[in-house]
Amino acid sequence: MGEKKAKGIIYDKILEHLIIIREKKSKEMGIQLPEISRKTLCKKTQRAIKTYKLFKKIGI
Repeated sequence: MGEKKAKGIIYDKILEHLIIIREKKSKEMGIQLPEISRKTLCKKTQRAIKTYKLFKKIGI
């Protein structure tokens, strides 16, 4: 399995969990929370990886 396919599977699983959590929180709070798209999740993950690498490089 390639790295790209593995990342896709991981993103799909994360989205499944986020959907469940969002639905539970929406019911608890009584408000509609926004959905998270796969594209948004990918962008946030890539941004987090870049930040992690930066801090690792400077020794924090």
